[in-house]
Amino acid sequence: MIIQHNISAFNANRQLNIVQKTGLKLAEKLSSGYRINRAADDAAGLSISEKMRKQIRGLTKAGENVEDGISLCQVADGAMAGMHDMTNRMNELCIQAANGTNSAGDRSYIQLEIDSIVEEFGRIINTTQFNEVYIFKGDEAFQASAGSEVEYAPIGSGASTGIGAVDGISVYHDDKLLDSVTFGPDWVQTSPDRLSAGEYRNCAWIDFTDFTASSRDQFISKLNGEGFDWSCCSCGPHAGIKFVSGVSAGANKSDGDISYNHISFSTLFSADELVKIDLNSIWDKYQTGSSSLGAVLCEAIIDVIDHVTGQFLGSMGCFNTSCAYKQGTGKFYIIYNQHFHPDGGMSTFHTVPRNDAGMLDYKYKPVPPKVGQITTQQLAIHAGSDADGTNKVIMKMPTFTNQNLKINSVSVLTEDLATNSIDVLTDVLRMISSSRSRIGAYQNRLEHTALNLDNIVENTTDSESKIRDTNMADKMVQYSNISILTQAGQSMLSQANNRTQNILSLLSA
Repeated sequence: MIIQHNISAFNANRQLNIVQKTGLKLAEKLSSGYRINRAADDAAGLSISEKMRKQIRGLTKAGENVEDGISLCQVADGAMAGMHDMTNRMNELCIQAANGTNSAGDRSYIQLEIDSIVEEFGRIINTTQFNEVYIFKGDEAFQASAGSEVEYAPIGSGASTGIGAVDGISVYHDDKLLDSVTFGPDWVQTSPDRLSAGEYRNCAWIDFTDFTASSRDQFISKLNGEGFDWSCCSCGPHAGIKFVSGVSAGANKSDGDISYNHISFSTLFSADELVKIDLNSIWDKYQTGSSSLGAVLCEAIIDVIDHVTGQFLGSMGCFNTSCAYKQGTGKFYIIYNQHFHPDGGMSTFHTVPRNDAGMLDYKYKPVPPKVGQITTQQLAIHAGSDADGTNKVIMKMPTFTNQNLKINSVSVLTEDLATNSIDVLTDVLRMISSSRSRIGAYQNRLEHTALNLDNIVENTTDSESKIRDTNMADKMVQYSNISILTQAGQSMLSQANNRTQNILSLLSA
């Protein structure tokens, strides 16, 4: 028997401390409801749980995004329902006015109602918004660079594709040089000067006057890959201008610092040519000057053609044609000089450029429309917890105007105008129906997306719960056991401390 070291008490105390620490951890888990309260509780489990929490919270917010997208579709659908009603009413009025029993006064009264409907049509287009995002007239929330898409081309006489379908650009004429122009001293033409003041019967034009862009990216997105093509006469060589977002290594540079690539294709009589003009250098020139964007485009094209003609002496320098524009405008002309030849022969004009193989670069399926240029802009709904592009639900919303729908041209002042307007409104109705159907499809898709997100959140939460949450019944059993062990440990510690008292009885004896 010893009194210096109470080993049995030490042992009982150590075991009691172990039980008490375990009890404290169990009490923490029971009170918090979590099995993992700190990394030390389960390092791997904590890592897995936190990844799942990120996914759950991200998907929950994505679900809210999707609900916002559904609401936007509902607003757009409601507005287009009103457009449908107004279009049908205008069609009804046109049919009424097309009847020969109406007097001129009757038709004027009908026109008053049509004009009011057209004004309201435009008001709906320009004011319909969701969360201060304008739906039909375009908005910064939309991504025009990724979502621009031509629905209908702008020229009613035959199929027109390419540059004539770009917002703010109009062209004349597809297939042939047929227009006439009065050339004067305030015009700029390609060198050498082949045109004198006067009227020229055979020409085509591209009008950039109303073309605008608010940024370099928007400018490139609108014109990248666009261009035009022409031939001078019956000899057959062609020349193509194509706008690109960047030229290749070894590019040429015009006197006006416009970068370009020149490509020549061998033909029977001469060489077909393609010039790729760098949009970046055009934008840089526009930023440093005071001219309009349309005027800068015309200047750049003239400058590059002059440089190509001087460097390569190809079909762009053919003596039968000249390119020109009137100063202060953005209207670019390709003019056939009938002083050298009595007519245009087999001269051609196309609203698409040559491609690298020397063929016309048709990018859009030709559609013979009667309505104007309708583009769509892309709105992305983020429906996932990661940055992956597959988590974007892309919606293409139409950009409407009274002008591109042509409803501002609806007239019933004569029987013929009323009859023609019926055809216009038929196309308008088809365009609105097409866009409305697309938006309805988006809404249905987003509803499916929302249901899927809810399902993923529920199942992922269940998995995370199994890793992170406390099994209360199991821990209560353990806690009861720990309580008993704690009491037993305290009793044993007391007994161990009492054992040394027996030595006193030995000493007293």
